[in-house]
Amino acid sequence: MREIRAAAANGEKIIIVGHSWGGWSAATVAAAAAREGIKVDLLATIDPIGKLSPQTLDGLKDIGGLWANISSSWKNQDEKTRGDKIADFGETLGGQTQTSRADVNEFSQGHHEDFGIMMNDLRVPQMICSVDPQDKSCK
Repeated sequence: MREIRAAAANGEKIIIVGHSWGGWSAATVAAAAAREGIKVDLLATIDPIGKLSPQTLDGLKDIGGLWANISSSWKNQDEKTRGDKIADFGETLGGQTQTSRADVNEFSQGHHEDFGIMMNDLRVPQMICSVDPQDKSCK
């Protein structure tokens, strides 16, 4: 949060991306930023696991920007990889992240560990460039 506060004070765009349990963490941080009045321009959750508290879910309504989520569609199929099984185990322990309130909800053919594939399926690089055209990777 210290880095997010500093970036917001400098007028920088706030982009938070998290995968797996990091998706839960990213959502939690975005909601905390919103409670402090900091606009989160983009929250991208990539096949997140972990149940969000009601307070976090309420905070996500106020991030001020876009919440985009993608989930692996392999979770309900028979050909699960080790990563898919670990994600299933994580959901058993921590719960499934409630993403129905996301502004964008997509599904990917990528497995849980296919972060790059899911980032591209969700078009996160393009979203980042539309939010922050000054990002050097957008050139």
